[in-house]
Amino acid sequence: FLASVSAVEQAYQSYSSPNNDLLSRLSAPEQEDWYQALQGDGLSDQVEVELPDGSVAGAPSAGCLAEARESIYGSNFRQQVMLATNNRPEVIRATEAWQECVSSQGYKYDRPSDLALAVTQTAGGAPSAAKAAELATSCSVETDLTSIGWTAVGEELDKAMQSLQPTIDSYRA
Repeated sequence: FLASVSAVEQAYQSYSSPNNDLLSRLSAPEQEDWYQALQGDGLSDQVEVELPDGSVAGAPSAGCLAEARESIYGSNFRQQVMLATNNRPEVIRATEAWQECVSSQGYKYDRPSDLALAVTQTAGGAPSAAKAAELATSCSVETDLTSIGWTAVGEELDKAMQSLQPTIDSYRA
């Protein structure tokens, strides 16, 4: 998921590893270089995907973490998982129900992220930020879109990981 450099730093500092010993001996500029080598610049070097509930998740697209992830999972792993998730019948039904719920309030948006984008761009006819949050939340709860979407993501990730198990096992050997 999308992580700032400081979040990655905190995670590494709280985790006991040989890297922490090395990091503790580096100067602040050297630590910054180390983190950049690990995950790119942490801001512009990101790949993002839209989740079924309209939220966005991302991960570094540069640095050695991204290189390792690509060598194991391939370059479009997340996109494949999200495409499979978004094409599941229960996700399609929940998304359509969410659209109907929003429409019943006088708005037309395909996904929660479209609603959020309209508010941030102050598009004509867009609800206020408070109304948009209330609308997105109430319709997501009413249709169970968030729960259905995250369950589907988990199941699709499990399938994808099972298909990659031989590759993962070969790296462990």
